[in-house]
Amino acid sequence: MRRGRRLSWIACVLAAALLGCAPIGGTTPPSRFYLLTSLEAPPPRTNGPGLGVGPVRIAEYLDRPQIVTRRGQHALALADFDRWGEPLEEAIPRVLLANLGALLETDRLQRHPWRDARNVEVEVEVDVQRFDGPAAGPVELVAHWLARRGGRVVQRVSRISEPLDGHGYEAQAAAMSAALQRLCREIADAIPASR
Repeated sequence: MRRGRRLSWIACVLAAALLGCAPIGGTTPPSRFYLLTSLEAPPPRTNGPGLGVGPVRIAEYLDRPQIVTRRGQHALALADFDRWGEPLEEAIPRVLLANLGALLETDRLQRHPWRDARNVEVEVEVDVQRFDGPAAGPVELVAHWLARRGGRVVQRVSRISEPLDGHGYEAQAAAMSAALQRLCREIADAIPASR
């Protein structure tokens, strides 16, 4: 008898817990997915410099599917239903390569590791230290980068602040894309000229 009551009580507790976890209305809100986008540019020249981008490193706290925002100097917030359509460790190098290719007017592009190192004339490495901001903006991007052409090397730290044009995570993704465009312009402007 006692055992039967105990099992009934456990079953009631489990049922209550499961019902308490169920969303109101019985359905979970759908997830929304976002992408970082690159510059819109005219078709590049095929005789531009061979460009290699990578390695590109991103801070560990960004390596997750949820969009990350700041809640103060030491606190982060992860979006419940707003996610990246691809991992940032894939998206950021993709966008850097496309943007730099457009700015340097070349379609001779390679991502690290190189398929053919002999065709890489310009190398760009990027280490993203910070890429976030409050939900209302601005997005803050801090990146250490290196550009190498021949034996000449330029190393810098870029600190970019990009306001949001609107509200919500789509505006956040657009501002992050714009911040990457600004970073690429800084890098392209600093790449040593060919001899």
